[in-house]
Amino acid sequence: MKKNIIVVLLCIFAVIASAQTKNADVPQQQEQSVKISADQLLGAYYGIKDALVNGSGIQASAKATSFHEALKTVDQSAFNEKERAAFMALKPKLADEAQKIAVSKAVEEQRSVFASLSGNMWELLKSFGHFDQPVYKQYCPMKKVYWVSGETNIKNPYYGKQMLTCGKTTETIQ
Repeated sequence: MKKNIIVVLLCIFAVIASAQTKNADVPQQQEQSVKISADQLLGAYYGIKDALVNGSGIQASAKATSFHEALKTVDQSAFNEKERAAFMALKPKLADEAQKIAVSKAVEEQRSVFASLSGNMWELLKSFGHFDQPVYKQYCPMKKVYWVSGETNIKNPYYGKQMLTCGKTTETIQ
């Protein structure tokens, strides 16, 4: 009888311990899902930025289409309230701006829309908090606009090769 009670108690403790371990993994899994969504958007955004640095309207258009698609596939299930609210508020703006860049082949027009896309992208990234790699907010003093970068080196998407290194980093998310 004592053996049966001990076995039952051990089983109960094992079930409780297992449940606690699984519950402890949930926040980490959610955080990882948020990072994956943010990384996908960032990668697509960086594609637009790099195309504009290179002065390629055709490439910027294609990358903006990729960004628009990535935006549609973001899994919000792991977002907390703050992240979800920011995403839902900014998603239509980001989609509209990406669409405008995608339909245009004129680099100057794309760069103009990119300024707004960058501001909204930064706002969204700040709501996500932190990343595995630093994300930099960089500033072009000639145009008085910002962009987001994954590197400390300045590669100005607003002037490209004309003024490639003109600008400075103003903020960092780590």
